[in-house]
Amino acid sequence: MQVALVNPPPPRRTERWDRPDYPHIGLGYLAANLRAHNIPVTILDGKLERVTAHEAVARLRRLRPDLVGLTAMTHEIGVAADLAAAIKAALPQVTVVVGGVHATALPAETLRDFPAFDMAVFGEGEATLVELIRAVEGAADPANVAGLAWRHDGQVIVNPPRPWLTGEELDRLPYPAWDLFPPARTYPVLTVRGCPFTCIFCARPYGSQVRSRSVTNILGEFRWLLEDFQPGYIKVYDETFGVNRRHTTAVLDGLIELGLPQRVRWWAQTRISVADEALLEHMARAGCDYVGFGIESGNPAILKTIAKDVDLDKARRLVRAAQRTGLTTEGFYIIGLPGETRETAWDTIRFAAGLNTDFISIGLMVPYPHTQVYEMARRGEGGYRLISMDWRDFNKQLGNALELESLRRPEMERLQLIGYSYFFLRNRRVRDFGRFCWTNRREAWAFVRQFIPKLMRYRPTTV
Repeated sequence: MQVALVNPPPPRRTERWDRPDYPHIGLGYLAANLRAHNIPVTILDGKLERVTAHEAVARLRRLRPDLVGLTAMTHEIGVAADLAAAIKAALPQVTVVVGGVHATALPAETLRDFPAFDMAVFGEGEATLVELIRAVEGAADPANVAGLAWRHDGQVIVNPPRPWLTGEELDRLPYPAWDLFPPARTYPVLTVRGCPFTCIFCARPYGSQVRSRSVTNILGEFRWLLEDFQPGYIKVYDETFGVNRRHTTAVLDGLIELGLPQRVRWWAQTRISVADEALLEHMARAGCDYVGFGIESGNPAILKTIAKDVDLDKARRLVRAAQRTGLTTEGFYIIGLPGETRETAWDTIRFAAGLNTDFISIGLMVPYPHTQVYEMARRGEGGYRLISMDWRDFNKQLGNALELESLRRPEMERLQLIGYSYFFLRNRRVRDFGRFCWTNRREAWAFVRQFIPKLMRYRPTTV
């Protein structure tokens, strides 16, 4: 059976995530594992390759695969479904499988909502994909494939979930099949899977149990990357870098021994409650030049509500420490957390400006499926009101899914715009603000086009 794995191209390349300089790590792992089981596979990364949906279908028509696997986040699931329908129109006999974060959160709903998908993989897909291929070939029963949702006699059937891969099983996976992608400037590495924290807005797609690859296996991947692909940059994709401190220390020591700092720089995100000055200094010595901190809010009561154990004073100390070591810093914030008001949003804006990281990201709350915020919004708790159930609106920067009774959508977007402007101008970083606006000009124009009509219709709330 010939398999094609596809990262669907966006309809418009608006956000930076629509035009990455790195390949899709999930497809890389899936393809490598298929090859290890002697299953022929090709990859079409529509984002990295900058192809259109029409070009993607044309290429698949030439390849004539028996099975196409698509990946999608929640705001992309409609785009993936449109592509699936076009693929099936061009190749009527093909089996189309969807995986990724949205299918993991809502496997049954994904198949019910989008008839172009024949099957959905939820959870870690490496073993599931191999087994479902055997089922499609007729060598196995799809009812016995854990982690699979499928159709039978007009009904959607959701099989039991597959247990998360253990650390030892992660070690046995081959490294991602980067040779099936075009050469890239940046390559991602995932040293652990899973996040033990309980932030109420996060879906934790790799589960809540942290599973670490061995230090030997991780260092082997870095060495392989350096020798075979000569990356210009590496992104460590751990949800929280440093969560297993002993393991992290051993990895950092190994990277120093490998001579990584002299050959390539790398990027990671960590957590205020996990990091300390010693970790940041160790990361810098090991070649890290960028660290992101998920701070979310500048209001202590809001932080407590969302189960985000951020000590704001510690955040100030850590950012200063990171900057002293030469690390570039970024702070991540959200407007629209449960109970948010203009006053608490301004607490966040002022805190972010006072922290003065090198970069900043201010997202608007998205009620992603399978999160506590999603359930709160569905029940109208936390002051929430769902204003759209079109998954295309479930986007942090350019979405339109949710508002609060005390903070209507146009006001949330206005505060987001003010937050970015205040951050740079309050710190007299006019040149940086200009670079930020130019770098994000496509997003800015899309934001303006959707914001102005809302603002024209908006009547401020008195709550």
